[in-house]
Amino acid sequence: NSTEKLIFFNLMDLPPTTWNISLHTNQSVLLDIALPSPIYPSNSNSTTNLSITNVEANRFSTNIIGVPVNLQVDQIQAKQFSLAMNLAHNQTNQSLSDVVIGHIKSEQFELNITKSDNMNIHVEQVDSETAELFFDSQFCTNESNLQINLNISKNAKFLD
Repeated sequence: NSTEKLIFFNLMDLPPTTWNISLHTNQSVLLDIALPSPIYPSNSNSTTNLSITNVEANRFSTNIIGVPVNLQVDQIQAKQFSLAMNLAHNQTNQSLSDVVIGHIKSEQFELNITKSDNMNIHVEQVDSETAELFFDSQFCTNESNLQINLNISKNAKFLD
């Protein structure tokens, strides 16, 4: 509909590099990003750097497919914020992915990490009424770390 925008970045055929995203809108934004594939020899030791900062939106939902990635998400203000990450390749990730989430202000916060291993996630501050966190069994290994600071005023769900 007119208040919801889908933005798709297909970076799979590009070499890993640095990307910065910032936006201000009163609409809902669904941001899908397909990262360069690590299965090609030229990308085997490279990591994409992705920065999403200074976002104001009614709803902001991001789906990132692929690893490794160094992701910085900071200063997000939205009624609903959702971040989903998925390895998408049927192999073990050999490179470390670092995800740093700075300050999120939202009524609903959702973090969904699937098919990902060898990942460090640091969430500095989330101010939200509700939160849902999902981590699959591949994330819940000795190769991954999670540090999170949630200020929840209503409900939180932790799922694995």
